[in-house]
Amino acid sequence: MKYKLETLTVALVSLLAIIPTVLAPSASVQGSVTVESTCDIAASPNVQFEPLVPSQTSTDHTTTVSEPTGNIVLTPTILGSAWIGTGETPPTMPVGQTHWANSDLAYASMTPLDTSVASINDAIGPEDNATVHFKLQVPNGQTADIYTQTITFEITC
Repeated sequence: MKYKLETLTVALVSLLAIIPTVLAPSASVQGSVTVESTCDIAASPNVQFEPLVPSQTSTDHTTTVSEPTGNIVLTPTILGSAWIGTGETPPTMPVGQTHWANSDLAYASMTPLDTSVASINDAIGPEDNATVHFKLQVPNGQTADIYTQTITFEITC
C-alpha cells in the first residue's frame, strides 16, 4: 500500500490533536445555593405639616415607603398615634385628624389614620416604592401648641 507523505502527515497531525482530549480525563461538580427571603422597610421623609389654625386643612405631604435591602414583594400596613402637644399638661389631638391615601385626594376622600393597622394597598419590593399622601385637618377649638404624631409602617416577612 502506497501513501503519499502529505496524506500521512495530515493524518498524523489529526491524530495528535485528538490524543490529548482522549488522554485528559475530566470530572464535573454542580454548585447549589438557597437564597433566603429577606425583608426590610424604610420611610422618608418625615411629614412636616405647615402651621395651621383650627378648621384648616393642610396641603398634601408625601412619604416614600421602600424596601432597601429586601428581596421579596410585600404590602406594608400603616397605623398612627394620637397627636400630643408639648405643653406642661400636653393637649392631644385625635389620630384620625390625619388622613392618608395612595394619591393626592381631597381630605374627605382619604382614609383617616387609626391606631389599628390598615393595608396601604400598594406593594413594595426591591425595585418598587410606595408613595403615601397625608393631609391634616385641625379640629375646631384645638388648643394652640406644637404637636407630634408617630406614623408607623409595618411589614410581615
